[in-house]
Amino acid sequence: TTPDQAIRLNFASGTTNTTAEGQMAANTTRRYVFWADKNQLMDISLDSASGAYIAISSPSGTKLVEFDQGWTWYRDYIPEKGDWYIDIRAGKADTGYSLYLAIPQRLSFAANTSSLTAKATIPAGRLQVHNFVAWGNKGQTLKVSVSPSLNFALSIWHVDGTVLLSSMEGLSSFEGELPEAGDYIINVISGPAAPTEITLTLSIE
Repeated sequence: TTPDQAIRLNFASGTTNTTAEGQMAANTTRRYVFWADKNQLMDISLDSASGAYIAISSPSGTKLVEFDQGWTWYRDYIPEKGDWYIDIRAGKADTGYSLYLAIPQRLSFAANTSSLTAKATIPAGRLQVHNFVAWGNKGQTLKVSVSPSLNFALSIWHVDGTVLLSSMEGLSSFEGELPEAGDYIINVISGPAAPTEITLTLSIE
């Protein structure tokens, strides 16, 4: 089946990720669309009960991921500005699914500085996440903390998947040496039920 009606994935104001959930009949396809700018990082994952896969295509029609690859997640930099499409195909059984899309907020240091602070409002609901991304060089020391520290935890990982800090540790600050050059995703995970403004302090030197 070819999906006629693409469902628009929108980010709530100030947020960096969104989740779409639904039910699909066996062997059907559903299409989602989202807008992104060139060089942003996209992080897409699909959870389903029974063998659903994703396909991803660019505004110009280039297919980055095909169904027959059997992929359920994808993370890479966006090569083209515009509307991107995520297609989901269900397997041989009806299934529920949850599609997650994150486009982290880029943190860049001003000239001749190595530290910054950033503010974000994390929406209501348990385990809501705000995604940041920052570039660092191998051997540099990354220091990051979130305030208020109560009820917030950090996870930090390199875009290739190398984990520096797991959210399971429940820490609101981290200091450590970067194992390789590249972008590091810094997620702030909330515990409280109310929307809360957080301040992230970051240094890489």
